[in-house]
Amino acid sequence: MPSDVVVVGRPARIVRSATADDIRRLTALREGDLSVPPPTAITIENRQEAIPMGQLYAYRDTLPTVAASATLFPTAEITGDVVVGERTIIGAGVKIIGDSHGPVRIGNDVQILENTVLHLLPDNDLIIHDGAIVGPGAMIHGCRIGAGSVIEPGAIVCDSSVLGGGCLVRAGAVVKQRSRFAAGSEVDGFPAVDVGRLSELPETPSWALRRDDLPIPTPASPVE
Repeated sequence: MPSDVVVVGRPARIVRSATADDIRRLTALREGDLSVPPPTAITIENRQEAIPMGQLYAYRDTLPTVAASATLFPTAEITGDVVVGERTIIGAGVKIIGDSHGPVRIGNDVQILENTVLHLLPDNDLIIHDGAIVGPGAMIHGCRIGAGSVIEPGAIVCDSSVLGGGCLVRAGAVVKQRSRFAAGSEVDGFPAVDVGRLSELPETPSWALRRDDLPIPTPASPVE
C-alpha cells in the first residue's frame, strides 16, 4: 500500500487519499506522536528455562492427548477428544474444543497460532494434517486441512470444507461450508474462491514461529 491513503473493506482497498483532517484525528488519538515505536532492547535471561504448558480439560471422561515434543503456550486450552502430534506448536490464547460433536486430530509439525479457535458441529471431525500452519485469529470449524497448507491470519474455514495439501488461504478469506479446493490452490475472497495455483508448497510465513525461539515444554496440566 502507498503512504497517506485511507483503506477500508474486506478485502481491503484504497478509497481515497488521507486528508489533513485525517492526520489531525490520528495525531490526537496517538497523543501527538505518529512516529514508529523503536524495537525493544530487552534481554531475557534464562529463556530456555522450562515453563508449564497449557491447560487440558476433560469432556465426558475424555482428556486430550498431546505429544511430549509439542509446545502449548500457557494460555492455550484444549478440551475433550483432541490429539496433538509431535513438535506441533499451539500458540497463546488458542482454544481447541473436541467435545461430544466429534474428534479433533492435529498432525506433526503443525502451528496453530495465537487466539485461533478450533471447534466443530455434531457428526463431524476436524483434521489438520502434518506441517500445516494456521495464522493468528483464525476460525477453523469442522473441516480438513491438507499437509503443508497455510491459513493466513483472520481466515475462516467452515464445516465440512476440504483443503488439499499445500493450499494457501489468504488473510480474512471465508471458506464456506462444504467447499472443496484441490491441492495447491490459492484461496481468497468472501466467500472464498480459487484465485490461482501454486507450483510448490507455500513458503513458511514470516509470522510463523521457530522452534529454536520457544521455551522447553513441560507436560500440559490436566484440569479436573
